[in-house]
Amino acid sequence: MNQDIIESLCKLDEKQTKAFINLKKAYNKCLKSGIYFHQVLETLQAYNGNNISDINDNPEEGFCTQKLSINSMKITSGWADDNHYVHFQKDKI
Repeated sequence: MNQDIIESLCKLDEKQTKAFINLKKAYNKCLKSGIYFHQVLETLQAYNGNNISDINDNPEEGFCTQKLSINSMKITSGWADDNHYVHFQKDKI
């Protein structure tokens, strides 16, 4: 399968493009309001960024995020820096 076909299968349609633009606008609005986002695998967490300096893996002077009940939502899973591969539905290729 060549690059053009792969990209055409991945390209958003008009409705999806509008929804994605709205998502980006909402994300930027959240950042401007002071929300600090932190992602753990498929969970996106939202903190009051006016009170957070950093979230990291250093327990010194920190509080474990797993013990907090905060605003969060499930999103697609996040991976590390290894290669990722898209797989298409059989009837689309």
